[in-house]
Amino acid sequence: MARLLSDVQSYELIFIVSPDIGEADSTKKLDEIKHAITSSGGKITAEDNWGMHEMAFRIKKQERGIYFVVNFNFEERSKIAELEKMLFLDNMILRHMLMKTPVSYALKTLKEYEAEAKEIERLEQKAEEEKVAEEEKKAEKRLAKIAPKKVVEKPVKKTGARAEAKKEEVAEHKEAPAEAKAVPVEAEKEAAAPAAEEKAAEAPTKEQKKKQKEDLDELDAKLKQIMDNPDITI
Repeated sequence: MARLLSDVQSYELIFIVSPDIGEADSTKKLDEIKHAITSSGGKITAEDNWGMHEMAFRIKKQERGIYFVVNFNFEERSKIAELEKMLFLDNMILRHMLMKTPVSYALKTLKEYEAEAKEIERLEQKAEEEKVAEEEKKAEKRLAKIAPKKVVEKPVKKTGARAEAKKEEVAEHKEAPAEAKAVPVEAEKEAAAPAAEEKAAEAPTKEQKKKQKEDLDELDAKLKQIMDNPDITI
């Protein structure tokens, strides 16, 4: 009696082989596991050798391991327990993981993962460069708005009558200060003359000084007579 398609289950097996076995013997270990699957009624659908890689933590005193991935189908699901028991008992297998996969699942190889990672990195770098370029454009626009515009003045040539009129105006400006200075000097002399005359009028003459001295001497003599007279009591 033929089995229904729904009775077939797909699996993915990932296992790590000890590096002590060597690269050549690690492929022999892969062949052993594939033989155990096919001899139990399974069918290999895909496989990939990921090679030697650092492990996240030490397992059985090993820091590195050789990674393998095998995809297969099993009709006899009871055979899965026997396969896992074999993997546990093999000392050269550091760790293994067996998972069920959907019908539409397809194995992605290590090279495909690496190419996908590079493409993602390229797209991220491109997006970052575009972002930086956009920021630079915005900065340039802001600076263009802030920076003052440079105005260039063109020289104007003066010729003919306008030039002669300008020369005459400059000459008048040069002569004006001399005339302005002359006027204050004359005015100062005229203002100083009355003051000198008034001062001269106030100053006493020699005859006046002599008369004032004679009056003072006469007054002193009278005071002396009064003081010397015994009949006058002070």
